[in-house]
Amino acid sequence: QLDNLVATKKLGTFKQIVLSGCSAGGMACYVKCDFVASYFKNLSIPVKCLCDAGLFLDVETVTGAGNVMETRYHDIAKQMQSKPGLPSACVAAEADWKQCIFSQYALKHMQTPTFAINSLYNFGEWEMLSPIAPAGVFPPDTGNPPADWSKCWPANGKLSPDTFKQCNS
Repeated sequence: QLDNLVATKKLGTFKQIVLSGCSAGGMACYVKCDFVASYFKNLSIPVKCLCDAGLFLDVETVTGAGNVMETRYHDIAKQMQSKPGLPSACVAAEADWKQCIFSQYALKHMQTPTFAINSLYNFGEWEMLSPIAPAGVFPPDTGNPPADWSKCWPANGKLSPDTFKQCNS
């Protein structure tokens, strides 16, 4: 709780606050950035956000398995009753409030100065979208991936600059 941090860590005396996170924390950074900025605005403390990775995309997989990220994240949002914790500007603007769990939608509505970093080597995202995942891991196996994709993402999961050079557009 921010009240607790202000009371116990003296955040109320800070001159500026930078909210940051990486991977899932980066996703939380996008989702909570404006909330944190609004809280500290009452204390006249400016907030900026540095979201490192966590820009998990609402796109179909390369395997043709459909949009497993949307299915997964919408289920999480619904089951966890996340609507009150999602950015209110995003929830008000999007046709389906569950889209706001995705950083790409939350980012469209953010007012707080934000620096987004999403590394080419964000392995969490690659694993979600990769066709060479072990059985039972998203996305589901839909058969043999095209040869050019296999060269790009080796079966051992070790993406490197050399294997990435073999990726097509």
